[in-house]
Amino acid sequence: MSASSSKQKNKKKQNGEAELKEWVETSKKGGGDVDVDEVLDEVNVPFIENGIVIDHLPPGASDKVLHILAMPEGESEVWFLMNVRSGKMGKKDIIKINSTTIDPDDVLEKLKNLSFGYTFNVIRNQKVVKKVRK
Repeated sequence: MSASSSKQKNKKKQNGEAELKEWVETSKKGGGDVDVDEVLDEVNVPFIENGIVIDHLPPGASDKVLHILAMPEGESEVWFLMNVRSGKMGKKDIIKINSTTIDPDDVLEKLKNLSFGYTFNVIRNQKVVKKVRK
């Protein structure tokens, strides 16, 4: 890949991330819904190669979960989607963490006292190898 196309790809990714943040902020303020399919199409949220996905969180819960996890800055690629449409829940939050260093058992231990439900997926080579529903 040439340096020019690499720069264009990084700029597109940064623009997408900014747009995602704008959608989330608009949704938080009650200005509209965020459609997860639209977000994924527009900002190209990557598949998780190795890491975890915490799905089916109640709307607004991702802030609390991220605070509990206390992720070290710059160590993992973290995506969180807030107030996305859900067929079962109406709306939900999703957290995707792409990381080879994260310990899934440690994360589950940190989340064990949450009062709300979620689905916890461990991902290896883009495949779910463990699923826990709370």
